Amino acid sequence: MAKPVTLVLGSSGQVGKAIVCSLSESYSDKVDIKACTRHPDKASDLASLTSVEVITGDMGASAFDEIIKPFNAFSAFIVTPGDCENPALIVAAAAKACKSVGVKSVCVISDGSAALAGKSVFSRLYKNVEDAVKDAGVAYTIFRLPYLFENLYYSAATIKANSEVSSPARPDAPFTAIAVTDIGKAAAAVLVNPSAHANKIYSLGTNAQTFDDIAHAFTQSLGRKVEYVKVPYEKFKQLCVEKWWPEWLIDGIVDFFKAVDCGSSYILDTSAVATYASITGLEPLTVQQWVAQQAHEFN
Repeated sequence: MAKPVTLVLGSSGQVGKAIVCSLSESYSDKVDIKACTRHPDKASDLASLTSVEVITGDMGASAFDEIIKPFNAFSAFIVTPGDCENPALIVAAAAKACKSVGVKSVCVISDGSAALAGKSVFSRLYKNVEDAVKDAGVAYTIFRLPYLFENLYYSAATIKANSEVSSPARPDAPFTAIAVTDIGKAAAAVLVNPSAHANKIYSLGTNAQTFDDIAHAFTQSLGRKVEYVKVPYEKFKQLCVEKWWPEWLIDGIVDFFKAVDCGSSYILDTSAVATYASITGLEPLTVQQWVAQQAHEFN
């Protein structure tokens, strides 16, 4: 008997791959997984996973519904693209394509700042994303994500060379975060049982930590003193410009760190751990656990 099908749209990035891996690892006996990407060469490692098929498709394209129609999927995860200034257009197109081919439920990535109703760059972008999926006429689940531990990879060079991790935020300002693997586990649990999560918005994350806590976690795992260095905001922006990051993205990142500094409510969501546990039955990785797992990337 054929298993039901779930779609992961945008499966070649960190989050998409984590969702596909979690589905295969925990639910391959229950569902077949179609991992859709514009860049199948970047997702070739997924093809060997149990019950996974990599398919080529651009979820923002006009004929995308014809690509996903043959699979008769019951659920889909739309991984919101983080590299464009108006991701809501792509999410809206993907959600409408899913509805048109009979997908019963879609999940989408948002940001904790969406709760601010447009008061920052990312809050404007992700409020539009949330509105787009709500307006698509299909049951939805929205994941509002905090800071990703994987963002610490941007400090890998300075950790290796100078034993320093840096940002413009205060060293003692607490904020929630999450590991990409934990996003994958939560997403997989929702995709296989979407009716239990219909039309809900979930904020996920760990207990709060500071950048001083992060530096201490690296010190413990790397066996050498790692210090946190607070970079002035103007210098931080210039470093981002030198990386050729677009202005809207730099402004959004700066908004985030300023929200950390002032203790914005979405930065310290005290329900995030309990929410994650209620979905997965697990505890999210702490910063100490994540750094210990990834220490080889920083030595």
